Amino acid sequence: MLGTPRSSCLFAAVLLVMAVPACSGDGSTGPGTTSGPQGGAGGTGGAGTGGGGAGGAGGAGGEGGLGGAGGQGGLGGEGGAGAGGPLTCEPGFANCDNDDSNGCEIQPEVDARHCGLCGNNCSGGTCQAGLCVGVATGATGQSQPSYLAVGGDALFWSNFGNNTVVKSSLDGTTITVMATSQSNPSGIAADATHVYWANRGISGAQNGSIMEAAVDGSTPPEPIAENLRYPFGLTIDDAYVYWTYHEGNGGVVRAPRGSMGAGPFTTLATGGVPNAVAVDDTHAYWVLRNSGTVQRVLKDGTGGQPTTLATGQGEIREIAVDALYAYWTTSATGTVMRVLKTGGTVEMVAQGQGNPRMIAADPTGVYWANAASGSVMRASPSGIVSTFAAGLQSPWGLAIDQTHIYWTNQLSSGTVQSAVKPPPQL
Repeated sequence: MLGTPRSSCLFAAVLLVMAVPACSGDGSTGPGTTSGPQGGAGGTGGAGTGGGGAGGAGGAGGEGGLGGAGGQGGLGGEGGAGAGGPLTCEPGFANCDNDDSNGCEIQPEVDARHCGLCGNNCSGGTCQAGLCVGVATGATGQSQPSYLAVGGDALFWSNFGNNTVVKSSLDGTTITVMATSQSNPSGIAADATHVYWANRGISGAQNGSIMEAAVDGSTPPEPIAENLRYPFGLTIDDAYVYWTYHEGNGGVVRAPRGSMGAGPFTTLATGGVPNAVAVDDTHAYWVLRNSGTVQRVLKDGTGGQPTTLATGQGEIREIAVDALYAYWTTSATGTVMRVLKTGGTVEMVAQGQGNPRMIAADPTGVYWANAASGSVMRASPSGIVSTFAAGLQSPWGLAIDQTHIYWTNQLSSGTVQSAVKPPPQL
């Protein structure tokens, strides 16, 4: 787990040494008599395990002689070790699971399951400054809304249930259907001018496509690429669209934005079952769902063979990157992991998550949706994991901007919800 829970423990030990004064013989001398021989020395007292042993009896005096001196008492035994003190948490942290081994693991100011104090659950809401606050519900009545993107002043998502792509204002007051009759739409990305999505098509049919549409509706959706083998993950930068495809040996491809089928199409990598993809200024990053592998390559296509950043991670679902790290979710193991983008030791961000799906990262933290446990989670920049929103209904897609977190609830009558981000220092 990243970060160190804030705690201090006080321990005490007591060393008890006790001694019992030695006994002395009564060896007085009779007046006007000659002294007899002095009595023998007293025996040594036994070693004490608690208090000191009693001194030995003085030796018997000879006739008219002095009695011998009593023996020295034994040394007292060592006192037992003191009991450990109670776990003490620094201000702003709490030990809500009563497990001292993981320290003070909760920030009650921002944790929706322990808001203000341990056990105070903001079901259906978030926790802000230690108080439960409801989330904002924008779009309602959506048909299994899944992948989600934010672009400019709008949200975009793919509806698994009715094969549509939908746009709404950030507050959900204005909703527009961007495209109908799509073929299993999945990954989606957007900016202030255009939105892009992958149509998976039917497995084995090689009828998938990558689509582009103007966000203002001035141009209808048009394909950038067609006849694809089950395309899935998708992302963009200023000039290109990047996507993965599952079938036909799998691969990662890019094409210019606005090329509308003309290409050129650059294959960045092949092999495995690539799922999600992300890019930064120089590289493309993706996860292989079948082998639990995380890879990267130069995104301009000149990088040769991909570099493997992690292996053996299980059934990886999604990926995100920030300035330093690549992060991914693994649904089967319920883990969120990270590794430096340049490679290194794989580190655990969180474990015990309920089917973690979409993930996003920025300087305020790492955020992901737990579909099975109905929560949106956050790992702060210092590594403290908290429940950002609790009591949700199957959150799946997730996107962030500078001020808010947005997510879809993938139900047959699904919703799109949002809440204000917590302060980055918490």
